[in-house]
Amino acid sequence: MKSLNFNKIKKEVERELENVLEPLGKQVDKIVKLILSKKSIFLAGQGRSKIVAEAFAMRLVQLGFKTFIVGEATTPAITSKDLLIAISGSGKTPITYEIVKQAKKSKSKICLITADKKSKTAKERKKH
Repeated sequence: MKSLNFNKIKKEVERELENVLEPLGKQVDKIVKLILSKKSIFLAGQGRSKIVAEAFAMRLVQLGFKTFIVGEATTPAITSKDLLIAISGSGKTPITYEIVKQAKKSKSKICLITADKKSKTAKERKKH
């Protein structure tokens, strides 16, 4: 059996992570600035994306931010002073698309986290 070289594997993983994460740095900085500048943070997603949204919302609450999950009974209406963080891997989830459309009508700031920047929801977020 061929032995594994832990240090070699570790360096390869570090290189791969750096290649993936480095381009995200500026986008993460933008999201952080938006979160810090808005009255309330609303998070939306469906399926696994909703689980991610809920986990992120919990962390934001623990940090002292006024945070809501879209669709919950106690969630207030979003306003122009708020931020919507919508999560959709495909960018095609119909409910998330409609949530983004409604957030635009309220003139809130919208951050979309998706794997497809050319998706229907991404195009809707950019329309003005």
